[in-house]
Amino acid sequence: MNRRTGIPPVESGGVPPAFDHAQASKAQPSAAMRLLGIVDNGLNRPVASLIARAAYHTPITPNGLSYLSGGLGLIAAWFFWRATYADVLVGAVLAQTASIVDGADGMLARARKACTPYGAHLDLVLDRIIDFFILSAVAAGVWTRTGNSTLGMLGLLMAGLYLLQIHLFYLTKSVLGVTATGDTGEARALLYWALVGFAAADRLDLFLWAMLAETTIVNVVRFAYFVRLGARLRG
Repeated sequence: MNRRTGIPPVESGGVPPAFDHAQASKAQPSAAMRLLGIVDNGLNRPVASLIARAAYHTPITPNGLSYLSGGLGLIAAWFFWRATYADVLVGAVLAQTASIVDGADGMLARARKACTPYGAHLDLVLDRIIDFFILSAVAAGVWTRTGNSTLGMLGLLMAGLYLLQIHLFYLTKSVLGVTATGDTGEARALLYWALVGFAAADRLDLFLWAMLAETTIVNVVRFAYFVRLGARLRG
């Protein structure tokens, strides 16, 4: 173990096996989650593994990558808030970059055998902060650019509904006794690639409508499942 950086020795070839991005992919029980994982596993994780490799022999820590991801996400939100077409494109690229860096922190932690409960939860906290500011900034930017206050308010509602659906997901896992974290990464990668596409097409208004529909439906379905789960557990 390197005492300065906390880096464990590498078995062979100078690259830990944890940098194989396929090892970072989680087995998903449902076809829907496996479908969502295609984008994350095919695009984001290979790039994230390169970032983790580059950081491995440096003093950069997994938590440092988490904070870097958070900083990039907040900068992305600022560009979305500015609302010009060029700013929105920059914001979309930064948001997706933040998502990719977010996948590298766990790879680096596993490679260094430095996984901690705090690090896993720090990752979740920063993800939710980034999501809130980016989605709220998208709504505010569309409001500013179009002058449509109704759509802007619905966009802000959507940002809250998105966070609610994440909370319902993890609360359901808690009831089931599942303690693993990070299972929303696949869906989050797809969300930010969609944001890139809508930004490039200059139709963030359609992005807000699509996300409003998605978050409303998913929250109703997840709450109904939670209620059914309670009845089943009592039975």
